[in-house]
Amino acid sequence: MLLTPKEGKLHDDKIYPHVADIPQKIDLAVIATRTELVPKVMADCVKAGVRSDTVISGGFTEGGRKDLQDRIIDIAREAKFPFIGPNCLGAYVPFKVDTFFMPIERMIKSIVFTD
Repeated sequence: MLLTPKEGKLHDDKIYPHVADIPQKIDLAVIATRTELVPKVMADCVKAGVRSDTVISGGFTEGGRKDLQDRIIDIAREAKFPFIGPNCLGAYVPFKVDTFFMPIERMIKSIVFTD
């Protein structure tokens, strides 16, 4: 599912304007938006009952916006809301979770051989 300010479709996936509009229960939201919008999106996720976030967006403390990083930390701490980030690739669990947004051909895979 995708979230943008406008409704519509992208490759047959419905686009929702607000987190609260998504009818399914969300275990993990991936936030990749302008730095100044992240606190609001995270707060919306908490309010909508999302279970966790990965914040891909950068430009927080490393970009001189410690205030915004402190805000998302405060939002998460107050709600006991787990998140990864900001300014990270996220998480990769083969065949389960992939927030790297890289083609599978570029992912390095290890194969374990057993007797």
